[in-house]
Amino acid sequence: MDTELKIELEFFDGDNGKICLVKMIGTIDAYTASIAEKSLNTIIEQGCYNVIVDFKELEYMSSAGFGVLVAILDVLMLKTGNMIILNLSPKLNKIFTYLGLINIFKVFDDKIQALTHLGAKL
Repeated sequence: MDTELKIELEFFDGDNGKICLVKMIGTIDAYTASIAEKSLNTIIEQGCYNVIVDFKELEYMSSAGFGVLVAILDVLMLKTGNMIILNLSPKLNKIFTYLGLINIFKVFDDKIQALTHLGAKL
């Protein structure tokens, strides 16, 4: 398995400030989780408290990746922000359900619906 993570960012204006769409491409594992966490923390430090994480091109995520998501959600909630998960694969959806994360994160399959949920000005 190739251990590589690429992150692409897209920003939108929303009713409650900036919305950042974060595309995770590749794998999030013990080696790349710190890259994902650093990128997400940088976005928060720049004032983006509403985050959509798009997993459409994510091939694999280990428990380290789930830990990053929960930690970042905690930070966002302290800043009255939110995190939405977009495009979960059937396999990741099963894992989210098994871990109970499906009850913590809002999950969407449609980018426009996710953006609208966060009050994006489209």
